[in-house]
Amino acid sequence: SAQGRLRDFSASDLANVAWAFANAGTADAALFIALGKAAEPLLEAFTDEELDNTEWALSRAGQREIARDLRRRRPQRAGSGAGSAVDTPKCGRIVIAGGGIGGAAVAVALQKRGFEVVVLEADADFDSRQQGYGLTIQGYGSTTQALGIGLAEDDAPSTSHYTFSSEG
Repeated sequence: SAQGRLRDFSASDLANVAWAFANAGTADAALFIALGKAAEPLLEAFTDEELDNTEWALSRAGQREIARDLRRRRPQRAGSGAGSAVDTPKCGRIVIAGGGIGGAAVAVALQKRGFEVVVLEADADFDSRQQGYGLTIQGYGSTTQALGIGLAEDDAPSTSHYTFSSEG
């Protein structure tokens, strides 16, 4: 059976199979239980991304307890975590879809950390259409510091303001 062959799979193979089946919406409980059991002895062999994908796939397939168990048993690697150094040139160009508040914030944060970023935006410029959002920053809080934004030097004043009613 396919489930019996899982012991021959590498960590990468398990992650790819789990992700593919979960992404396709195939949530066969026996298959995902077998995938979770096959992953346990290989935890050290998974990359962080492969383990993330495997945990996501197990959760999506309804095997949340197995995903939680893998997460609890996840090996702590030197240099992993939010403050770890990343070899940014090896990451390649990061493409962000949308230049709204979220896309712009992510782009700024990544650029400040040395990543090459491209933002894809459908509007030709800010004045292409009336914008339905705004951002007011009250003071110099931890959010602006975390993004590496110096309000005095990075300020982009608005050229116009619109107020919309509930009818648009």
